[in-house]
Amino acid sequence: GYTPTSTDPYPGSDEVIRQAHRIRDLSEDSVQVMLESLAVKTRKQYNCAYKAWWIICTYNMVPVFNAKVPHIISFFQKQLGDKAFRYGTFNSFRSALALILPGNVGEDPQIRRFLRGVARLRPQRPKYNFVWDPQKEKLVTLLALTTSQRMQTLSLIRTKNVIISEEGIQILISDPIKTSGPNSDQPCLKIPYFPKRPELCVASVLLTYIKKTSTLGDMSEEFLLLTLRSPHKRASSQTLSRWIKGTLSKGYTPTSTDPYPGSDEVIRQAHRIRDLSEDSVQVMLESLAIKTRKQYNCAYKAWWIICIYNMVPVFNAKVPHIISFFQKQLSDKAFRYGTFNSFRSALALILPGNVGEDPQIRRFLRGVARLRPQRPKYNFVWDPQKVLIYLTTYMPNEELSLKKLTEKLVTLLALTTSQRMQTLSLSRTKNVIISEEGIQILISDPIKTSGPNSDQPCLKIPYFPKRHELCVASVLLTYIEKTSTLGDMSEEFLLLTLRSPHKRASSQTLSRWIKGMLSKVGINTNIFTAYSTRHATSAAFRHGVSLELIRKTAGWSEKSKVFINYITVYCRVVKKMPPKRTANISNAQKQELVAFVEEHPQLVSGSLLETTLFNQLKVYGKNYKIP
Repeated sequence: GYTPTSTDPYPGSDEVIRQAHRIRDLSEDSVQVMLESLAVKTRKQYNCAYKAWWIICTYNMVPVFNAKVPHIISFFQKQLGDKAFRYGTFNSFRSALALILPGNVGEDPQIRRFLRGVARLRPQRPKYNFVWDPQKEKLVTLLALTTSQRMQTLSLIRTKNVIISEEGIQILISDPIKTSGPNSDQPCLKIPYFPKRPELCVASVLLTYIKKTSTLGDMSEEFLLLTLRSPHKRASSQTLSRWIKGTLSKGYTPTSTDPYPGSDEVIRQAHRIRDLSEDSVQVMLESLAIKTRKQYNCAYKAWWIICIYNMVPVFNAKVPHIISFFQKQLSDKAFRYGTFNSFRSALALILPGNVGEDPQIRRFLRGVARLRPQRPKYNFVWDPQKVLIYLTTYMPNEELSLKKLTEKLVTLLALTTSQRMQTLSLSRTKNVIISEEGIQILISDPIKTSGPNSDQPCLKIPYFPKRHELCVASVLLTYIEKTSTLGDMSEEFLLLTLRSPHKRASSQTLSRWIKGMLSKVGINTNIFTAYSTRHATSAAFRHGVSLELIRKTAGWSEKSKVFINYITVYCRVVKKMPPKRTANISNAQKQELVAFVEEHPQLVSGSLLETTLFNQLKVYGKNYKIP
């Protein structure tokens, strides 16, 4: 037995096999012949097993070439615990060790029983969860498709072995391949003519190729498939694989048997065929929020079904295919412009080129915007004064139960900060800064509006001594004191669940609490959700708060016009302002409009109402300029 020491470097798979046969008193020539019985790729495959076995033997002082069955099973158990290897890898390891160890180790009952257990724990998975449809591929791959041979076999085709007859073409493979052996026949590739589909006739393509390449290549070898650049030599199996992968990447068309793999897998496949590594694909996938991926799932599922039906490449579709897909959704569904805009963003992520900015697609969506304009979720808003009056009954703060104190705090935070539930749920105790002027809460976790050039929100909560029962800062301090001994201290989130174990309250939990509070006040929660607390911005605007301050407080981006729509909905609906077109307004409506503008100049000035709706009104034959 030879036991390597910690100073012995691993010599490589070929040398390990040689040493194993040398200690069996075989001559060097015999060892070399036995080594040649293994293909080069097999020796490379065994290298992983021998290297791991060498390290284990060094560590445990086990003879490399004379180990017992318990040592082998211990080695397998080590690999099972440390690696994610599956049954096929362990089977390869067994074959590798059986080559260098004495006895018939590969057939030992204990080892076979152990590997049977591995087969149940780590079953071999198919390499592909789907198949691609060959009907749309280019003629370059027809030889591989019709013969179903390995790339090694195709790369060893010689021109002298091509036999042409009236029935078709036969290609004899004379060189040794992977399946060659004493009792196995060499393959003979039979390629018949295909007159019904001359554009897919492999025999015709092959004859044209032979004629075109007859003056190329090394005449001493006369291989059929040659490299593209001079000097034209035999195309290796790796070269053939690269050519076929390039053809496949130009369009993957799912078949009717391919199940929809999910949005994440669709995005991964789209980036894999662009020659990106798996790590890079994962990083690009992480650039999308989980909710965005869920939103895109609807688009990808519909797109997958359309591609199956029309035999369109999923990842290489043209603009007419996309517009046809949009037209199908427009006819069959009641989707509005916002949904189509989301579909455009989803497809731009998996298709080549700048699909999202294509002029035809933009023009089509502009038509959708006129046919199916985006409607506001609410045509009216509830008065936050009702909720505030009800919350004044939740006093004193120190004597409130944890449930009532939590409901009061969450509702007041939502109303005063106008932030999303996601933002409030990510507030951490360590980021609460208490000062004489008030309290600041820094949001350090990524949220919906987080980005490279956007600032994280900072919630500023001043003291409100005039109305102590509605002072959010006082309620927050009481809540922090009451929950200081609750929750997971490793996370230290501010808002916790009510039941033990007290963990971070999710955005869905906060929404449920706020909806419960709105229901107690008498607000219809079938219409209004917890998100409607952000409409308190319209009340703030009516009291003269600037748009810029509202935008920053509520966490809307600079380019977003949504907050303008929320604010001006009060003007258009509650005060019955006239529509955008003012040509057919009656004199009574004009008088009502002028009276309203003069009464509330700060409501109109600087908003979309001034620039878009009523920039200049003709009242009794004279121009009236909005203040």
